[in-house]
Amino acid sequence: MGGGAYYIEMPEIVEVRLEGELPGWATAKDIILGLLRRLSVKGGVGRIFEYTGPGVETLTAPERMTITNMGTELGATSSLFPTDDRTREYLEQVGRSEEFVELQPDADAEYHDSLTVDLSELEPLIAEPSMPDNVVPAREAAGTEVDQVIIGSCTNGAYEDILPAAKMLEGRSLDMSTEMIVAPGSKKASEMLARGGWTAELMAAGVNFSEATCGACIGIGHVPGSDSVSVRTFNRNFEGRSGIEEDNVYLCSPEVAAATALTGEITDPRDLDADIEPPGYELPGKYEGAENDLIEPQESIDDQLIKGPNISDVPLKDPLDADLEGPTLLKMGDNITTDHIIPATQDILMYRSNIPKLSEFTLSRVDDTFADRALASNGGFLVAGENYGQGSSREHAALCPMYLGVEGVLAQSFARIHRANLFNFGLLPLEIDETDYEQINQGDQVEVVDDIATAVRSGQEEFTFRVNGDWEGTGTLDASERERDILAAGGKLSYVRQQHEGGGAAPADD
Repeated sequence: MGGGAYYIEMPEIVEVRLEGELPGWATAKDIILGLLRRLSVKGGVGRIFEYTGPGVETLTAPERMTITNMGTELGATSSLFPTDDRTREYLEQVGRSEEFVELQPDADAEYHDSLTVDLSELEPLIAEPSMPDNVVPAREAAGTEVDQVIIGSCTNGAYEDILPAAKMLEGRSLDMSTEMIVAPGSKKASEMLARGGWTAELMAAGVNFSEATCGACIGIGHVPGSDSVSVRTFNRNFEGRSGIEEDNVYLCSPEVAAATALTGEITDPRDLDADIEPPGYELPGKYEGAENDLIEPQESIDDQLIKGPNISDVPLKDPLDADLEGPTLLKMGDNITTDHIIPATQDILMYRSNIPKLSEFTLSRVDDTFADRALASNGGFLVAGENYGQGSSREHAALCPMYLGVEGVLAQSFARIHRANLFNFGLLPLEIDETDYEQINQGDQVEVVDDIATAVRSGQEEFTFRVNGDWEGTGTLDASERERDILAAGGKLSYVRQQHEGGGAAPADD
């Protein structure tokens, strides 16, 4: 948007070979849940998953979208399917057939790693609270009483995701103890369901409809009750993300969700009454819907940026200097998410453009005293275990700690997008080993021994840090020349400003 290039670190390419065909009640959601069970939420860090094999052609384009959308939960840089007749069919259905491009792996393509998934062996799966990789067969969780069921989100909110559930509920009623909401992923999906009569069928079964928003996925609306169980077709079930602390959120396919809503308890749809058959995955002949509310750029009548009283300027960090020291403000465990760092619930989201106010909620889900302590300390470090910063690409998770004075993060490993955001806001991300992690305690005084500004600019990879003046550890900075320049400048905005003021161009990345 600012006229510059977008950079990512060159990832490894992993082949996921699909064989066979999905049986009965198994779905695309079960493919990605199966990979999460197999690889974990950090199994895709620094990787692109490329899907190949004869099983690919059995999946429609929207089914592939479910898999690639939730591939983010693997920590993957991206996910990739080849184009084929199924792709061409979908582009014709959405009126974009002229955009088809042939995209296939070379015959002699080599991969860093390879794994095989036999689709015919898959069964309905479910992710238990509170991580997307805490996956078990739906039958293992069966019998758990459920208070709320939601079908929707960017992973399973399309017309063709909701339609199977509508078919299962047609002429039937929800369990009286269970609330069910359908939150379509787009206005077009809502309109198509309504025009096909499926909205009426769902409402007759007892379903409530929500507008097409991120909404419940980030804890805004349809927040589950205290000590309740919510079964959702979303992509994330991190603790507290639903809008209430200590929630119990499960993730599954629309078919498992609908079966659960019918019985009032987690149910494998294979165990429903025999008169409920697998609804299949049906695409419309054409995706149609009104577009009279879409404004083309040339039709815009207001090109002024209006900033209300709750919108503050983005704070900038000073360039790195030679010394970097401060207390360990907080020590955390593995898999700290961006929802832990900056929650996205309704009471907090309203301050997203007001960094001074938003920063008051920083890491409140880990330690509600953190923000006050960090602001008072005038500098310091965060210490974390594996996969720090996984989840949403929420830049506020780096911006708010920076505003509070955090200088750097010492972690055993970083989630890819959050690592990039730490560079973008001038926070030093150092990887440490398990031994050093175990020795550092909250409150310890940490000093980076090296001349930090010079070392970062010069390409130095290993940094010595001293703890309490007593013992020394080593942190590794894995960064390109461009990332080092950004870090030294105090962050991406300061770096871009320097480039424009100096008339220079950003150096090429390898």
